[in-house]
Amino acid sequence: MCVTVSRPAPPRGAKRARYLSNIPLSFKLSPESGGTAFRITVRPLWRLDESSRIVGDDTQVGDIEVARCQDGKRLQVLPILADQPIIFGSTFHAEDLNFDGYLDFSVVTESSGANGDVRSYWVYDPGTGIFIQNEFTHELLLLAEQQEALSLVQLYNALGGGW
Repeated sequence: MCVTVSRPAPPRGAKRARYLSNIPLSFKLSPESGGTAFRITVRPLWRLDESSRIVGDDTQVGDIEVARCQDGKRLQVLPILADQPIIFGSTFHAEDLNFDGYLDFSVVTESSGANGDVRSYWVYDPGTGIFIQNEFTHELLLLAEQQEALSLVQLYNALGGGW
């Protein structure tokens, strides 16, 4: 069975950030109209402790599980690597990135304040029936990193060449 899971409301009086920090989100995604549907579960692997400190792995902040809606079979688990904890489930975005007629997806894996967010991308490969990262998705990431570096130079210049 394939359903979209929404986040339940936090209990009365609960700190919203602590309650929502490690709740997985699920999305139903069909890469092509009328085609196979997938359940995409975005699962953070970190949490906030009682002191509101982040507890978890220093590099893998979560994973994305891809399962077939038809029978629930798990097809792949994609690790999400980041230098900082991100509630990346809320940044999940599906669109046809490579204009091949199939929906692909991305999530934010780095947030850099004024310079914007950096996303990781996966494209649907109809030959294998799974989502992959390839030269195209790596180029998208490089373009985002170059844009971030350019923004830092522009900020430096806007401040008169000094911080």
